[in-house]
Amino acid sequence: MKEHYTDSEVRQLQVLFDQKKTDAEIAAIMGRPVSGIKSKRQTLRLLRPTIVDIKKSKAHKWKDWEELFIRNYWRTKSDRWMAKKLGVSLAVYKAKRRSMTTYVDGRRCRLDKGCFHKKGIRQTWTYNQEQFLIEHYPTQSAKDIARFVGHSRQAVIKKANTMGLKKAYFPCPNSYPPIENYYNSQTFTPTLIQ
Repeated sequence: MKEHYTDSEVRQLQVLFDQKKTDAEIAAIMGRPVSGIKSKRQTLRLLRPTIVDIKKSKAHKWKDWEELFIRNYWRTKSDRWMAKKLGVSLAVYKAKRRSMTTYVDGRRCRLDKGCFHKKGIRQTWTYNQEQFLIEHYPTQSAKDIARFVGHSRQAVIKKANTMGLKKAYFPCPNSYPPIENYYNSQTFTPTLIQ
């Protein structure tokens, strides 16, 4: 059984390792046991990538526009929808979202939906959100508006009441006719509809 490696054998081992040969293939070529090849390779710091290294090398490299996309839509869209749009798995997207932070009322907070409902953290209304509310509250439901502005339905109703906004009345085609058609405006008595 051979014990010491000569300089030529060490060079041969390095060349075979660079050619991506396995320990068994190197052992067969050099005529040494697999355990000996493995131990000498580790001594020479010729290390193969571990599973962790492979996962890290294949990990998604996040670009600036992807982080901006997450910041803009993470509250209004579902995690599954976001992961599909970004082309990553759901677990990868969630891990990225939770690692990102933002500031709410001067406090640093993760992009976690539960974080924004903790005691002491109040969501403020931005100018754009208020303008959207003014424009769409009369004609859209509070639930739809809440989905777009990132506030709860109750918060939308409360803000609309604070701002004095009212719902617009749009009679449907099958609604009752105008009151003048069946009430006399001078005597305030019902009249027969012809």
